[in-house]
Amino acid sequence: MGPRVAAMTGLARPWFASLALLALFSCSGAAEEARGSRGTEGQTLDLAEFEPSFAEEFDSLDVSEWGCLTKWIAHTPWAGDFGSARFMAPGKEFPFTIESGVLSIHARRRAGGSWQSGMLSSWDACNSGFAQKYGYFETRMRLPEAPGFWPSFWLIGVDKSRGTAEIDVFEYLTHEPGKFSLGLLKHPAKEGQERLSYTTKHQIEPGLLSDRFNTFGVEVSQAETVFYLNREAIWRTETPDEFNQPMYMLVSFPADTGEMDRTTPDNVRMEVDYVRAYQRKPIGF
Repeated sequence: MGPRVAAMTGLARPWFASLALLALFSCSGAAEEARGSRGTEGQTLDLAEFEPSFAEEFDSLDVSEWGCLTKWIAHTPWAGDFGSARFMAPGKEFPFTIESGVLSIHARRRAGGSWQSGMLSSWDACNSGFAQKYGYFETRMRLPEAPGFWPSFWLIGVDKSRGTAEIDVFEYLTHEPGKFSLGLLKHPAKEGQERLSYTTKHQIEPGLLSDRFNTFGVEVSQAETVFYLNREAIWRTETPDEFNQPMYMLVSFPADTGEMDRTTPDNVRMEVDYVRAYQRKPIGF
């Protein structure tokens, strides 16, 4: 397991649970690209310039609902669900199963029509876990094609004193298979503070994310944040001051029942091959 760092502040205030929903709506509106650039085509990430700091290969799964001694917990540290499925505690066969080194996070519709699903956080309710300042964060996933889901990979800052820093490495609305959203958001710490939103949408071939596994990554440095799909840079933007802090990882599989249709089955899964983090080697290494 990678390095563990102490929290800078207490847990997020209860009102932050509702802010997670705002990320969805911020990415569904006009993208704020004034501070970003697409001029990154052909730039391939070279992992030889990095050293591993965290690796989850899913040969097994060390997860608890809230515990402070496991690698993952099954909720957000601030105890807030988002989307329209309830995130469940880990059980014998739901919401997590592992086969041949691949984690499946399952979503299911209950008899009454409500949905249950799962998520993983590398930071826990005791203000401990894996978080890293700067570096490259990556996951390899295959996403569902059934409409009505919102798979995502986020980074969240541990310091909430100036607001909550959130990096959406990707957010994918399965009813819109030709694109996914990415970007940086800062949710205000209190009423009246500015809300930051640098987001964009990346166009893809429909079916790309469900037909095969793909890697989604982001490198955060003091100067800029660069987003990658299959280790090819697709977008970059400056790194605001509030993002110069340790950040932890959320792997989530929310539902979006308003976009489901008659083709949406009662059981759907998202597959995760791995989650990893790296730090850049010192210059001259």
